[in-house]
Amino acid sequence: MTMFLFKTAPSPLMTLSRSLTWTPGLRSFPPLPPTSQPPTRSFSALIAGGSSCVGGPLTVPWFHMAFRGLLRPSLDATALSAAPNYLEMKRYLRFRSVDFQESHACLILELPKHIVLGQGLPPSKWEGIEHALAKVYLNKTTGFFSIPECALYGHWSDLQTFLSVWCDNRSKKRSEALDEYPALPHFNLETAPEVQTCWDRGVTLDSITPTEFKDLLKALKLPVREFKLEDLASVEVRADLASQSLLFPIRYHEDPWPLIGVRQIQPSQDGNEPFVEVTVPEFIPGGGSAPHRVFPFPFGLESARRARAKSIVLVSNILDAVVIRARTKVYPVALAEGFSCLPPDLLAFFEEFDHIKIWFPNERSAFEAGLAFARKLGDKRCFLMNRDIGSPLLCLKKRENVDSILQKQVRPCCHEFITTFEALREDVFMEMAHQNEIEGIKFRRFEPLNEIMRGFRRGELSVFSGKTGTGKTTFMSEYSLDLCAQGVNTLWGSFEVKNTRLAKMQLKQFSAINLEDHLDQFDPWADRFQRLPMYYLAFHGSQKVDLVLDAMGHAVYIYDISHVIIDNIQFMMGMSAKGVDRFYTQDLIIERFRKFATLHNVHVTLVIHPRKENEDHLSTNSIFGGAKATQEADNVILLQEETVNPKIKRKFIQIAKNRFSGDLGYLPLFFNKGTLTFSKKIFLKDRAKVKKKESPKLESNKANLSSSEDPMAFPPKEVFIPPDYE
Repeated sequence: MTMFLFKTAPSPLMTLSRSLTWTPGLRSFPPLPPTSQPPTRSFSALIAGGSSCVGGPLTVPWFHMAFRGLLRPSLDATALSAAPNYLEMKRYLRFRSVDFQESHACLILELPKHIVLGQGLPPSKWEGIEHALAKVYLNKTTGFFSIPECALYGHWSDLQTFLSVWCDNRSKKRSEALDEYPALPHFNLETAPEVQTCWDRGVTLDSITPTEFKDLLKALKLPVREFKLEDLASVEVRADLASQSLLFPIRYHEDPWPLIGVRQIQPSQDGNEPFVEVTVPEFIPGGGSAPHRVFPFPFGLESARRARAKSIVLVSNILDAVVIRARTKVYPVALAEGFSCLPPDLLAFFEEFDHIKIWFPNERSAFEAGLAFARKLGDKRCFLMNRDIGSPLLCLKKRENVDSILQKQVRPCCHEFITTFEALREDVFMEMAHQNEIEGIKFRRFEPLNEIMRGFRRGELSVFSGKTGTGKTTFMSEYSLDLCAQGVNTLWGSFEVKNTRLAKMQLKQFSAINLEDHLDQFDPWADRFQRLPMYYLAFHGSQKVDLVLDAMGHAVYIYDISHVIIDNIQFMMGMSAKGVDRFYTQDLIIERFRKFATLHNVHVTLVIHPRKENEDHLSTNSIFGGAKATQEADNVILLQEETVNPKIKRKFIQIAKNRFSGDLGYLPLFFNKGTLTFSKKIFLKDRAKVKKKESPKLESNKANLSSSEDPMAFPPKEVFIPPDYE
């Protein structure tokens, strides 16, 4: 066992008070005492199931440690190799005698505020002691740090440089010149022109008539009796009567509470929802090229900060926050991205709260997102609303007691082991009562899969296989795109096809247009495609499985990934040592992906080549490797090809294993060469366009030649009779 010996030192407050009282001319603070921290294990060891520890025995549950910070902070190999390591950051702070504390997500240290802001000498009066130090929150996973009260941020390398100068200056004598401190970047807290323009369009609610207020609520399809004008006015809401919308101010959570954004609630145009929520300035999922993901900022953080609240309620939209604020004594915080993502850069702003209640809509995806957010925030201080309870706005419409629900219908998230039926009873009931939601997200492009697989579910492992050249990547691309378009955050790991070609194919599939012949429509469709939560691993060719798993873990932590596609697993076997049994190596790799899917509650789809055999049709025994792949998999999907004649081939999907419902079956594929899609809807829609443009004579001639012109096209028959494999 390794032992660390440290010298004892007075507390930071005592040290600071001495420096202020006895040496008012001192320009830096004395060294702060180090604090020993519990050892931990690496993320790769967790995935592999190893038991090795660094610095001593494991002192916290391994399940929580996987979420507490040992994931690499980049998706490409170059950044992964240079990423900050959790243990290295702690060793450096101890080596420099920098005192720090450890929370679930961050390392917390204190620095003199006058040095951080570059304001010269520290305050010399006793009453300024409490405000002389600024807390620095260093994310243990990403290496991103922020100083909320000073609106500063940066990466671990920036903080390391700053600490080096600070520690060197502390050790210098008074007669020696001090080194200049590097400047840290600031959050841009200036009100953007589009924000100010949007805000100025609105008028205060006190200046509108009761009739105008009722008309506004009716336009948004909100209950007129339940929403009071003073409830909205208390959170500084403005009304844009021209567009029949409500404007909610987004302010930074430190004095002077600057306006940094506007959340606009306006009537929906498509009619599917009564209203839509728009963020100004416009936000693109994934963060784009921004150096951080603190903005768009949540609504309500500044109110909780002003009141020095220790408990908050996390909600997914701004009207839920209004309902809770008006009918309870708890301060709500509405996330800018709803329950789709909680960026790790925002975790520092939640460190001051002791209790966080998560109240999302009663949907399966929202409940799973709440569990994931609780793991990020620290499940010991988080509480989840029971799944049979609707959103606060829905409860208000039903005239239910929101305050009573908030007090009685939440449960803690810190269950590590469930050993009794009493603890499982509510979950079992909810699965029976909400069977459709348990089945998962439904497919839209491949609707027959809903009758067989029932839907897409997190936490499962799927194995997809097909013969070489049959279109495995093309089908899996459209398969994942169908889910991504419905809000499933997707991570693509393509080791065969470069990301540029993959993205090109997905853009054509997404638009259902041959964009090469319609380049004038490229920009509109590219803008829409860019808004999808689609991410790519920057790998190509053979890679080490540890590197791939670390990148996947980072993506799950940063972007809340729900679906990971690995195409294909054989590229991770090329890095194994010569002479090692390839079947055994593949079994180990599949076992680690199985653990990853379970640990992170994500759906992992593995593309595996079949054996090189002469069988006409594939089966579960055709998948390359041992039996581990099909045993560990929840779903086995096979891309089959049937030769009708030398010029015509039929393709279809066979569900060979389905652990969820046990149903097996077939899905006919209809290939469209122009859009690279297999969806029947797009195929028939494109054929209808062609028939509409052609004359009846040409239409009759082309009907006889369509199969020979497009050898991959499936004949447009309504009834599909699968081949007899027995």
